[in-house]
Amino acid sequence: MLTQGRGRERGGFISYAQLGINQLGAVYEGLMSYTGFIAEEELYEVAKGGDPSGGSWMVPASRVQDYADDVFVHRTNPETGRRGRVVHPRGTFVYRLAGRDRQTSASYYTPKSLTEVTVELALKHRLDQDGTVTPARELLEWKICEPALGSGAFLNEAIDQVAAEYLRRREHELGRRVDPELRQIELQKAKAYIALHNAYGVDLNATAVELAEVSLWLNSMHPGMRAPWFGLHLRRGNSLIGASRKVYKAEALTGGQWLAKKNTLPPTDLPFREGPLPEGSVHQFLLPAIGWGAVAGEPEAKKLAADEAKALGTWRKGIQKAPKGPKPFQERGDETPEARQKRYDRWRKAAEKTELGRLQGLARRAEFLWSLVATRLELSERAVARRVDVWGADWLEQSSEAEDKQKVLDDLTRYGTPYWRLKTVMDAWCALWFWPLDKVGELDGTGVVYETGGAFVDESSVAGLLGGGRAAVATEQPVDPVPPVEWAEPAPGDQLWQMAGLFDDPDGEQQELGTGSDSGERPKRSPSRPRRSGGGEQERKTVPLQSLGDWLDFLESVLGKVDMPENSLLSGIENLSPDEALELLTDVEDRLEGFLGMRPARLLPFRYPWLNTVEDIAGTTEKDIKAEDGHGFFHWELHFAHVFRGRGAGSTFRWGIRRGCGPGGRRTRSSPSTSRGSCSPRSRPRRNGRGGVTNC
Repeated sequence: MLTQGRGRERGGFISYAQLGINQLGAVYEGLMSYTGFIAEEELYEVAKGGDPSGGSWMVPASRVQDYADDVFVHRTNPETGRRGRVVHPRGTFVYRLAGRDRQTSASYYTPKSLTEVTVELALKHRLDQDGTVTPARELLEWKICEPALGSGAFLNEAIDQVAAEYLRRREHELGRRVDPELRQIELQKAKAYIALHNAYGVDLNATAVELAEVSLWLNSMHPGMRAPWFGLHLRRGNSLIGASRKVYKAEALTGGQWLAKKNTLPPTDLPFREGPLPEGSVHQFLLPAIGWGAVAGEPEAKKLAADEAKALGTWRKGIQKAPKGPKPFQERGDETPEARQKRYDRWRKAAEKTELGRLQGLARRAEFLWSLVATRLELSERAVARRVDVWGADWLEQSSEAEDKQKVLDDLTRYGTPYWRLKTVMDAWCALWFWPLDKVGELDGTGVVYETGGAFVDESSVAGLLGGGRAAVATEQPVDPVPPVEWAEPAPGDQLWQMAGLFDDPDGEQQELGTGSDSGERPKRSPSRPRRSGGGEQERKTVPLQSLGDWLDFLESVLGKVDMPENSLLSGIENLSPDEALELLTDVEDRLEGFLGMRPARLLPFRYPWLNTVEDIAGTTEKDIKAEDGHGFFHWELHFAHVFRGRGAGSTFRWGIRRGCGPGGRRTRSSPSTSRGSCSPRSRPRRNGRGGVTNC
């Protein structure tokens, strides 16, 4: 790597072999200190007193008249010699210092002097506890995670110390020592095995994740090592905000105490190690949350966008309802067992159609899909495992060849997979906490998309959607109807699902359309309900989120309406090779729509137009993004399902300092987070670039 000289000094070369974690940390802080973007319109640079040395800002040309002349930054034109305002034309790349963005986001590199002592003390509390001696083998089974990854300072230090401790203990167990001339190479191999198989990390900044990959590679490099791949281990996301495996028991559901403003009932943590979902329990992320639309109650929102805040508050009252359950089964003393059983079966069938029964069925389907995600991740780990010959570890079973790594990630995250469906539901549940005021019409049914009866798309948008992208809404002109499409496979029980057109949906139980509030401030324009030729009521083409019934409609479209048959389609999968098992699993996943009564994934944005805003708010957790986007909700027990479900049930260590609550945060146990007492950002409104109001 060639470096630029200072002054009259000549540049030189830096060896990557000598490039350490400290140097990468300096690079990380340097990159975080700058920001770059493409100017979407002509921008003027302004600063306090016109002096940019203390930081500057950009204002669009349309708002120049709002600022005094003395705040504009001036610069001398080198060609004309004239002094004028600094202007960035539309389409140019603006690269500048990020001001205090790095400091306010707590994006700092942790020096080795701090990481070393922190990891050392943690290991002392983990090794040789309760009078036992920790075997060397156990150290190679530990899962290590850094939830605020940065450039990987803590993670690399943990890998270094665990690898060194493994070699020391294994030498003692075998009664022989590593050849001194080969010791550094064997240490690097141990570090490489831990880094590739047992190291995990999450960071909201995508650049940090990429730098962490490089730092792990450099830290574990040894002769013969090929370029590593950390696609399943190092992820972009917000480690503080996400859904998890927390549940409410059956007896607490109909009371709605989790929606109470005082003495709010918290959910119960249900780690995978504690077994299956208790009968009748429902996951927290399947239920309306007390924090949905939280910005509606903020004084600033009421001041800046009174009508939108009031509408969002009205929507909250309509959606935050406890599910209705069945009437208790009445015992009769004068009936035969056969008669009682028939009556009970009728009662049970009716109970399953109530809101409570539907939620309990959705919880069972979520657990089933979750098990498929964990199975795929376990198989994927085996398929992409890199062979590393660790000294003294003759028990390790390692593959010699690696599967196509990008295909492994694509097969996990593609449209319609169990992972995608669970993540879509979890993202939607979290996004509703942060819903922007200027998008309230998508929830209460007053948006323009509901006037047209569906999202209009142009030809290019349809092609993009069918290719895996999301629908692009365009309301300028309608499109011609699409010919009928037959579904490929009926659901169990001879349930035939048919499509009447691109914007139509399979027949199903008609849900009640919520009426919202009777305040009369914003008249509701409910979606039209055309009649069938036979006199029945046709299912809605577009569904807002006005009521609990609408939320259940969405959940059943994503997770399915019927349970999986008892006989498992994956029987014998444990006897197959990873590649063969993944092929069988893919075949099963492709057939789930028919078995569970799900709607096609790519048509969901047409039926639920608000899903596009969910995607904008949630952002992505994939690393191959070009820039930061959305909140990056991170659902720990979904993204790392195989770790939490496997032996040990979770990470052995979580290193690093998690970003705490600042002035704009509050602590809550019912917030969308995976850990007790973690941050739930308070939704404070701010004006966006279009003059509207959003929450942040």
